[in-house]
Amino acid sequence: MKQEWIKYYVYLENLRRSGRTNMWLAGEFLEKAFKLNKFAACEILSNWMKFYNEIEKFIEEKKLVEPRKD
Repeated sequence: MKQEWIKYYVYLENLRRSGRTNMWLAGEFLEKAFKLNKFAACEILSNWMKFYNEIEKFIEEKKLVEPRKD
């Protein structure tokens, strides 16, 4: 998990919870939302997937997203 990418992780988690897209396609959302190139968006998304459990726990503990309701 890269601390400097927290804002992207929060965005991705909110996107996942919204159900707006299959997360395999979320790189395109990152590109548009943050004006990233395809490579950077893919790297961030890959990192989010690889460290998902750690990231989810961190952003929930820091109250960066709404608590899960399930």
